[in-house]
Amino acid sequence: MAILPGTAASAESSLFGVAPEVTQRICDGIDHDARWYTEVAGWLELSPAIFDQPVHTETRREIFANPVFDTQTRQATCERKDEYNDKLKELITKYYKQGNLNTDCGSKDGLQRFIERRLTLFDWIAASDWDAPRPADVTCVA
Repeated sequence: MAILPGTAASAESSLFGVAPEVTQRICDGIDHDARWYTEVAGWLELSPAIFDQPVHTETRREIFANPVFDTQTRQATCERKDEYNDKLKELITKYYKQGNLNTDCGSKDGLQRFIERRLTLFDWIAASDWDAPRPADVTCVA
């Protein structure tokens, strides 16, 4: 499977298809406010690829009958990581059309910008300091 946004993490080796250190922070068991869950849900859907449906939302819908990323689906996802990853990979394949990428995401430099911006956004979310300025949009564009 191709490298997915995060660091060098593939969907086979990491829950959510992101870097293991990000997965650890999502699955840390720490209670968070509603905004954190909303922000993480949106963050999970960020991808250089364009999908016909939001793959994480659809994965939660199919496995848990609940598309929302909340305390229950977060815990269930972390506990049932193999099942989640298998369904995620299936839906990535189902909802992706070859070559359907966001602007400038077809180049190594563009992908690197995306990865760096996505991690910066996650760090902002993880800090849960909603008064701090939100980082730049996550894109591949220079």
